[in-house]
Amino acid sequence: MRRRRRPREEQWPPGSISKHVYWEETKLRSRRITFARNRLDLTDRVQVRVVKKRLKVSDEQFANLVQKAGNSIAGLRKEATCQRLLTLPKSQIPPAQVPPAEAIASVEELGS
Repeated sequence: MRRRRRPREEQWPPGSISKHVYWEETKLRSRRITFARNRLDLTDRVQVRVVKKRLKVSDEQFANLVQKAGNSIAGLRKEATCQRLLTLPKSQIPPAQVPPAEAIASVEELGS
């Protein structure tokens, strides 16, 4: 002989609180659900700010990265690294003094 299940309303465990109150309280305490951890939600200002800070890019650079690589965090990081490698580091040594063109031409004439 099979046992009969109780109806759903009778199975509610939290005692005297109603379901509505219980769900409202837990909704306030719970974290926001992140559906894809490797995707950037561009509508979330906090996520955008954190990623920009980690990549050390400006607003304009970040907009270009998103346009080029999409909203994948790994793609953004990879693209930012490539762009950083393409720019030459600023040299602390001043450029060598290049003599004027006339001086170079006069030396070439003397040598011939």
